[in-house]
Amino acid sequence: MKLPILLFALLTLPAEAAWYQVTGYASLSSDDPKAQATDDALAQARFYAGVRPGAEGDDPVRQIQQYREKEQDGQLALTLLVELDDNGQYQCQGTQPVSLHRLSWASPDQAITGLIGDPGQGIAAEMARLLRERHGALMPVQGIGATLDQSQGRNTDDLQQVAEEQGARYLVGGRLLRITDKLQSSPWYLPWQDDHHQLSMAVDTWLIDSFSGKRLFERRYIASGVLPTGTLLDTQEPSFWLSPFGQHLQRQLQQWALDVESALPCQTSQWPVLAVSDEGVLIDTGSQGGIHSDDHFTVLQKRTLTTSQGERRQVLVPSSQKLSVAWQSATQTLLASKETPSTLQAGDFVVKTPD
Repeated sequence: MKLPILLFALLTLPAEAAWYQVTGYASLSSDDPKAQATDDALAQARFYAGVRPGAEGDDPVRQIQQYREKEQDGQLALTLLVELDDNGQYQCQGTQPVSLHRLSWASPDQAITGLIGDPGQGIAAEMARLLRERHGALMPVQGIGATLDQSQGRNTDDLQQVAEEQGARYLVGGRLLRITDKLQSSPWYLPWQDDHHQLSMAVDTWLIDSFSGKRLFERRYIASGVLPTGTLLDTQEPSFWLSPFGQHLQRQLQQWALDVESALPCQTSQWPVLAVSDEGVLIDTGSQGGIHSDDHFTVLQKRTLTTSQGERRQVLVPSSQKLSVAWQSATQTLLASKETPSTLQAGDFVVKTPD
């Protein structure tokens, strides 16, 4: 699905309906360019209404109006006004099965002293346990799959075969990278104190949509702490997770569970602007609402549109200005850019820009 070039939401309609202006594209050399461009535009509109592939329920499209048609550079650009149900019934409907795969070491020499067995298997199992414990939108399928190739360009046929075998469209993979592993001996005057390793390790994770091969999520989590020596620790055993290092790693994986759940297309896509100042744009959601420090946003500004039938509609017009996170707390985020749009005002909206 192409990303929308233009998106508009009607503000004066009741809350259960919204208008979107979306532009679909198709090659003029295709069998039916207009039909393909229409499908592309409708897919974008459904996406912003919260409809996700495989969602149950009636099609939310109420009516469609053609707004503009243009041919350029061998392509047809078809702009539609689409009215859809927008009451949130398609948001996070049911649960999404996700397949977790064993995390591999970045290279063979990355193994950490004191860890035995298959650390990547045990860490993936803990990730699955944390997802089940959340009772959220994601439900891991049974069993930990083999290592998942980290290349985004992997053949989609291979990914779909893996997904079919695992019974889940979304695949989670990752790798482990040892950053530091320093042996610290106990002082001679503290003979009862064991030697230990001061360990720091990165966990790189990614979430892949097997249908498209696109990487929907990619993030690094760093765990640091003490790992006792003299005891062989297995990540599939409770004793590992009771160690200082294991406890910090578990907290990082808990954050991962929040992040990966919000990364799947089952989330709020628009947020109202609370205030505008010289510092930037304030919205009423933060890290708890799935906003991450590396997210980017597009501004939707209020405008009045006159259709080809002479009807006037209040719409939201996307600005070319892109915003990024300047500051955030658990519940609020300040967005900024080199130049905040002068016409931006409270009541406008921002939309997270997909990668």
